[in-house]
Amino acid sequence: MENEKPELTEATAKVNVKAVVRLPGWYIKPLNTNEQTLDLETRLYNGFGGWDVTKDGELYFMEAAHIEKGWKEWKQLKEIEEEAKKDPNHDWRCNYNLPLRGGSYQRHDNDKWVLIESNRGFA
Repeated sequence: MENEKPELTEATAKVNVKAVVRLPGWYIKPLNTNEQTLDLETRLYNGFGGWDVTKDGELYFMEAAHIEKGWKEWKQLKEIEEEAKKDPNHDWRCNYNLPLRGGSYQRHDNDKWVLIESNRGFA
């Protein structure tokens, strides 16, 4: 009897595991808990206020100001997104500065630009 092996039975175990996710140093939490996101169809115009895109704090894209263009000729955020997908591990931001409001959206994932800063504009 001493050499008898215990009978193996099926068992179910609950395991609580918390994943540790390390965010990049440049990651900034969304401004609001409801994560306001920027539509990829956004036209990045520039005139009396407008948009620019930075990568790691350096200007990456900005249309020339006060040029005659049709609305459909302005670059869209989705074009920048395609470029950002090729080089994702950077602090990509789309900034807007308008007379009565402004702010910054940061790229947090594929096709996801989240509002991280808001201000009252330049007027």
